[in-house]
Amino acid sequence: MSDQTRKRLREAAERHRETLARAKSVMTDLILTELTIGLQFAEFAHNSFMGKATSAGRSQHDCAIRAYEAVEKFLPRCAPTSEQERLIEKQPGELKTAIPNLEKPLTRKCRLTPELSGFGGSSTQGLPNI
Repeated sequence: MSDQTRKRLREAAERHRETLARAKSVMTDLILTELTIGLQFAEFAHNSFMGKATSAGRSQHDCAIRAYEAVEKFLPRCAPTSEQERLIEKQPGELKTAIPNLEKPLTRKCRLTPELSGFGGSSTQGLPNI
């Protein structure tokens, strides 16, 4: 193999590593966004149920569940910084706690896996008042 070929292979490998790192960073941002959105939808659902707008509450409740499921799906593929990791460890537990604490029962089954059960537990610190 020529030196030029080796150099091109090394460059291609480096670009591949950089692309993977950027993709993992984007997934981390996605997870943090989904957690924020999920907590907001849980709060909106609670407010809707309290205001007797059950149809809107069910829709918002389902959106909170979908946000949690997105976190569950992409969490194994991300590479968070230490600060992002602290947020990610705390917020899934908050969302997991907020979803069943709404005024109405779940409209569809939420898949909560053991991998996320250690993230934040039942802590409600920092959880919006819902």
